[in-house]
Amino acid sequence: MPLSGAERSRIYREKMKQNPAKYQEYLELERKRYGEKKEDGQVKLIGGVSERERRRRRKYWREMKKKQPLVPP
Repeated sequence: MPLSGAERSRIYREKMKQNPAKYQEYLELERKRYGEKKEDGQVKLIGGVSERERRRRRKYWREMKKKQPLVPP
């Protein structure tokens, strides 16, 4: 059975983490991609939205944080 996109991405990221130089390059590319999205307005910062939207987003973040599995120390 073929892998889903999420599975392929997870495997790709795991392989990238094995090589520190390539992993740093990957992180730099992701930072650049995020910066471009922010400049284009595709990503809005929390300070740039209305008070109602802030409450909605923060509530969503809290709910998602509760769903995250606990990582042992």
